[in-house]
Amino acid sequence: MAISEERDATTGTDSSRYLAAGAARSLWARTRVGQLAEAMPRIRAVIARDKNVVLESNSVLRFLQPDFYAAVLDPGVADFKASALRYLDRVDAILLCAPNLGDSGWDGVSLKLIEDTPKFRITPPNYASAEFAAFVAEKLERLERGRSLQPG
Repeated sequence: MAISEERDATTGTDSSRYLAAGAARSLWARTRVGQLAEAMPRIRAVIARDKNVVLESNSVLRFLQPDFYAAVLDPGVADFKASALRYLDRVDAILLCAPNLGDSGWDGVSLKLIEDTPKFRITPPNYASAEFAAFVAEKLERLERGRSLQPG
């Protein structure tokens, strides 16, 4: 397993786009297929050091319960990752790369799972949505308020 830190916000990779969007740090964890469980102690250690962490992974949901989970869906891409389908019922928001889900043509994917899930349109080249950012900020603020009310 390897964890690398991205330092260049201009390369166009996913990890560099996080920096370009304002992330303080961007790390890339790579494991061999089927070896994610063995990497989780190191990933948890990285997560524990930072306050707000974005993980770009469906598979990590086998091991973590995130405060917020968003899925990026593009009806123009016929391939639907099995890992994305496995956790689709847990998604808090959908980032949509099309005006709507329409006729996606995804075999074995029931859109009923996400019909009431908030959806936010994103478009290249920056894939940003002010509405989505506000939605996430509000949800995380509610979580923090709830935690501060808990004894301990």
